Amino acid sequence: MAEINIVHINQDVLNKAWEIFEKYSDKDFPFTDCTSFIVIEMLGINEVFSFDKHFEQYGFVRLPIL
Repeated sequence: MAEINIVHINQDVLNKAWEIFEKYSDKDFPFTDCTSFIVIEMLGINEVFSFDKHFEQYGFVRLPIL
């Protein structure tokens, strides 16, 4: 059976996401993606399953590789 972890977004995560949102304004990252970036980094993950190019632009390995 697969394990599911629920991650609650606290003020610290929101603050860090906002920093990314402002720093990379040229990339048009949605704020929700910025929040995901922080959570993914907190979990020590570097590969993500997504069709969203923003994850690759931020520096993650995006799967599936197209």
